[in-house]
Amino acid sequence: MHEGYIVTLSKRAQKDQMEFTDPQRKKIAAMLLRMETDPFYPPCEKLTMNLSGKYSRRISIHDRMVFEIREAPGYKGEVYVLRLKGHYKEVHSLLMLRMAQLLQPY
Repeated sequence: MHEGYIVTLSKRAQKDQMEFTDPQRKKIAAMLLRMETDPFYPPCEKLTMNLSGKYSRRISIHDRMVFEIREAPGYKGEVYVLRLKGHYKEVHSLLMLRMAQLLQPY
């Protein structure tokens, strides 16, 4: 059994990765390498609502890496990266929708 985790990028995450600059891609590569030994190294945020069971880590002021941990034979687990871009836009949209629901009269 391997002592670490295997890291896999979804097709969306692979596509997202190509949209970053070279320095940002180097930062992402370093993050992924570190996640092979400890995917929960700080700062790591456990997500809620429609992303319950998933985690995120900041890449930039606008983008976050969203991932989940899956079982993987021969490893501690698989870090499955769902996406690398756009998390903040989705969270903002969900918050605006929830605020609109709360402001509606009964």
